[in-house]
Amino acid sequence: MKLELPALMLVTEMSSHGTPYVLLSAIRNGLTCVQYRDKTASTQERIAWIEEFRDFWPEVPIIVNGDVLAAYRARAHGVHLPARGTRAEEARDVLGPDAIIGRSIHWDDLVTGALGERELDYVVFGTVFSSESHPGGPVAGLRGLKHACTAAESRPSPLPVIAIGGITPANAAMCMAAGAAGVAVIRSISDAPDPGLATSELAKAIGGVP
Repeated sequence: MKLELPALMLVTEMSSHGTPYVLLSAIRNGLTCVQYRDKTASTQERIAWIEEFRDFWPEVPIIVNGDVLAAYRARAHGVHLPARGTRAEEARDVLGPDAIIGRSIHWDDLVTGALGERELDYVVFGTVFSSESHPGGPVAGLRGLKHACTAAESRPSPLPVIAIGGITPANAAMCMAAGAAGVAVIRSISDAPDPGLATSELAKAIGGVP
């Protein structure tokens, strides 16, 4: 399976109230991919969550944050790797040729060879704008995002860059203009009064179909 572009990825926060409702509303209104992230769960708990998700939404790509074993055992569509840790080649060996494999990268990763991994299908770059997830942390801004997109485009096999960090319907189009192939969000959807409307507005902003 390939990542649908332009990508609108929801990164789950298990603490968010009403997560099933959020997922249902978002999927119905233009969400293209779910990245399941729960750093407090065990591998078995992650497997159970993924299997339940796949039962409800078999057509929606589900990518597991950080846990290659859970992705393999639950037959998820792929894995999202942190900036440091498992190599993409190792994940590919476990998950096979059809898996979607992505990685988080930051400004300093652009000079450490992070974009050189052959088996990556996409990277998530941030933090683009100030966000509640990383309060007070370094912000790359649109200039940093554009630099990341240029670097990813210059690879022998161009790599889609998904912007993350403070993305809203008001600034998502600017990320696309900087070269992003999509956006990843958490609270812009999960904390919205109307998650479906928020998803639809994001989808329109990035040129997707709500």
